[in-house]
Amino acid sequence: MNEIERVIEIAKKEVGYLEKKSNSQLDDKNANAGNGNYSKYARDLDKISGFYNGKKNGYSWCDIFVDWCFVQAFGVARALELLCQPLKSCGAGVGYSAQYYKQKGQFYTANPQPGDQVFFSKYAHTGLIVRVDPNYVYVVEGNTGSPVNGVKEKKYALNSTSIVGYGRPKYDYSVNTSEDAKEPVEPQKTTFRVGDKVVAIKKVDFYGTKLIQYDEYYTITELVDNRAVLSARGQVWAAMNTDNIKLYSNQ
Repeated sequence: MNEIERVIEIAKKEVGYLEKKSNSQLDDKNANAGNGNYSKYARDLDKISGFYNGKKNGYSWCDIFVDWCFVQAFGVARALELLCQPLKSCGAGVGYSAQYYKQKGQFYTANPQPGDQVFFSKYAHTGLIVRVDPNYVYVVEGNTGSPVNGVKEKKYALNSTSIVGYGRPKYDYSVNTSEDAKEPVEPQKTTFRVGDKVVAIKKVDFYGTKLIQYDEYYTITELVDNRAVLSARGQVWAAMNTDNIKLYSNQ
């Protein structure tokens, strides 16, 4: 399963989830349904320090849903890279999200592909393209529907005037994100601290996605239980299991 297939699989599993009228029972697909703009998607991303420029639960969440799918599929660092978003971004807003793609030269107005993030008229709505045929584009999208908003799969004519463009992540088509792609974890007894310089033993992130190490070492900038966030040059590289890292030997 490559990266596109993985994120589409995650999005499709969420179809049927209903928006909540209050900040309660967020993990239940059907309970507490109502148009209060509360969802598990915003709650989960709100828990990631610096993911957005502020807390988003209780706000419109169509773009938040797309971002959540990417984080679930690839982890924080790879999700932000694919979405063209920096840390502390305005990426929960549809117009800002489109602008991030444009700044990277990854925004298109024709020839949609599965895995693209589609943007609708006046940048008021967005979703994830899961399939394209000669006549239609099929989209899984959040914050849509009646009488209660939710996650639904819809289709639109390819020539629909409601579509203004497509953000295209630079997927790695060779990456296998399935469970059998996860490399074995080696025991690691080191006690780590924030500020430690480390290198990867196994180049897979906390969610099992393979990584490429660009720097000689990384610095632990956040540490919760066995999950360490690694950064270099002021940018987050990945979140990793502490069993998969070791102290940088030249410290």
